[in-house]
Amino acid sequence: MRTIAFLLLAATIGHAAEPTIIGDIKVPPYKLVRLSVKDSPPKSGILWRVRGVGAVDYAGPRNKKDLAFVAPPGRYEVEAAIVTIGPGGEPSLDAIEVLVTIGDAPVPVPPGPTPPAPKPPEPGKLGLAKASFDGLMKVPESVWFTQREPLAKAQRSLAGVIRAGGLAQPADILSEWRVVNNRAVTPGTWKPWGEAVTAALETLYRDGKLPTPAAWADAFDEIANGLGG
Repeated sequence: MRTIAFLLLAATIGHAAEPTIIGDIKVPPYKLVRLSVKDSPPKSGILWRVRGVGAVDYAGPRNKKDLAFVAPPGRYEVEAAIVTIGPGGEPSLDAIEVLVTIGDAPVPVPPGPTPPAPKPPEPGKLGLAKASFDGLMKVPESVWFTQREPLAKAQRSLAGVIRAGGLAQPADILSEWRVVNNRAVTPGTWKPWGEAVTAALETLYRDGKLPTPAAWADAFDEIANGLGG
């Protein structure tokens, strides 16, 4: 039976407690924000990333268990990417997030008109367009409305890299898929989509329907079609 480690957007299991970010999530303006990862797996690596409205000044390295930074008032998405190496040497990356508010929260902007839902695509010869679309519909509308296009472009880009000979082995392809997905979107909110597409890819691989790099490239094009991109 064909098997492969599909360590993608689904949550990693194997240790007693799930990693979480603890520390200051609401602080006064221009005060030091201190955060830490609790219950990270042994011998794991951590890389922090902060996204928000203003420039961030880090008070120390971003590749340690603890993070400290200063930033202007506003809301900031803080992500900790946790990298572990499995028994067979395969890398696994999980991202956890927390929302930090510095100063008073901004006044909410009234919502605009509801965006039209994307139309269901043709299933595709591998059925991945349907799996991708079905997963998309489980993601909050406010998220997919702004992020599905960058995610679709990431799938097309990966397909191009594969066709150009840049990736050939399934494990390498899947590892890069995880990386490009996490660059394109906020990982935690896209978990339902990741689980749906992962399950479809795993079934195809085990059934021998992804035997060549070209087949993998076609697969990611279908996934992009399911995102409407």
